[in-house]
Amino acid sequence: MEFSKSLSAGLLLVSYAGTVLAQSPDLCEGNTYRCHQWANCAIDGVSQPCAYASSSAVTGALIFADRFYSIDWMDADAAKIRLNSEVGKAENATVTEDATGVRLTFGNANTLFVPASPERQ
Repeated sequence: MEFSKSLSAGLLLVSYAGTVLAQSPDLCEGNTYRCHQWANCAIDGVSQPCAYASSSAVTGALIFADRFYSIDWMDADAAKIRLNSEVGKAENATVTEDATGVRLTFGNANTLFVPASPERQ
C-alpha cells in the first residue's frame, strides 16, 4: 500500500530515515515526524501492529497492514471514524482512555485499541 495515496489529502509527513526491524511492517514507511508505530494495537481484540499518523490536532489516521481508519477527534470522549476514508460513511465512536491505552468503540461494538506508550519498531 502506498502511504501517500492511502491517506486523505492534507496529511503531511516529513520523511526521516529511521531504524525499522525487518520482521515488523513499516506502516509509517519511514515517515516518523508525525507518525508513530506500535507492535500491539488491536482490532476487535486481535493484536496486530499499527501506526497513528497525525495530520493536525483534530485529525489523523490509524493505519493497519490491511486497512486504515481516518479519525476526526470531536473531543476527549468522541470521534468520527471512516474506514479507508470512505466519503459519507463516518461512524461516531466513543473514546475511552486508561493506563493501558486508548479504545475507540463504534458501530456494532467494534473496537480499536492503541497502547499508551509507543513501542518503536
